[in-house]
Amino acid sequence: MKQHTVIGENILKNLKQYEDEPFIKTAMHICRWHHERYDGKGYPDGLKGDEIPISA
Repeated sequence: MKQHTVIGENILKNLKQYEDEPFIKTAMHICRWHHERYDGKGYPDGLKGDEIPISA
């Protein structure tokens, strides 16, 4: 995994006082997986189809 692909997720993870907030959890999903593709050729995790969270 390339480090630069999860910078936004890492920033949000460091907000410990908000880590249980649903909005922050959704934002982390968006930051991490918004470059995934339905065919599985995206990054950082190569998720495909229904594996990709709807928020991303």
